[in-house]
Amino acid sequence: MTSDEAAEIPHGGRGDVNRAIGLKRMLYVEDAHDITQDVITMMNNQFAAGGGKAPPAPPAGKGNNP
Repeated sequence: MTSDEAAEIPHGGRGDVNRAIGLKRMLYVEDAHDITQDVITMMNNQFAAGGGKAPPAPPAGKGNNP
């Protein structure tokens, strides 16, 4: 997961400002719509259902795109 909240909106021309706003994923989300804890719970449940172990690493040279 990532956050682009630190990305600054430029104080330039209208096109630059609109482009920067359009690239942001969320401008504002009401706290009632925050699903962070639900996502954490789901991921923890999936991890536990898988035996609580990380998946095996792919063989050398596969799945490791630089």
